Amino acid sequence: MMKGDIVVQKTKFNGEVKSEWEGELVKSADSNWRIVLHHPIHHNKFEDGQIAQADHLFVHCLNLVEPLSVLLCFDDAGHFLQAKCDAALPAIQTDQTITFVDLDLDIIVESDFSWWLQDEDTFAQHRVSMGYSEQAIQNAHDGIELAKKLVTSRQFPFNDDFLGKWTKIEQ
Repeated sequence: MMKGDIVVQKTKFNGEVKSEWEGELVKSADSNWRIVLHHPIHHNKFEDGQIAQADHLFVHCLNLVEPLSVLLCFDDAGHFLQAKCDAALPAIQTDQTITFVDLDLDIIVESDFSWWLQDEDTFAQHRVSMGYSEQAIQNAHDGIELAKKLVTSRQFPFNDDFLGKWTKIEQ
């Protein structure tokens, strides 16, 4: 049975469900973003239908308009550890689910805000094997450029105000 008021579902372009995270929808000042808290004590992560290990506090920032979803990881004290910026189709929200289609390209962001691009080979393979449309390919590149911009300029969700708010979460 799912716990929390929302489930974040990560799918691949072919419709395969990659993972599902139970979570709590958090109020956002920007109507284009949905923020979901995944607390390891209160919420489960599922991969292939099985509960997967999630030891840290995670926060998903899912964009409903732009091709980017960001998963932030925090230590037990709420300090930012790392982020994964998924190039993705814009997320879709229904009553109790937010779904996004992962387009393979990722920016990994470290706690010092250095970053690197990941999974270029997977993207090249999947764009052929899964038949990515020209729009999906463009979305993947646009999502990566947006992630770079947000990280380097320290805009949401990489600004100090947002990153610092998770130190106040009760364990």
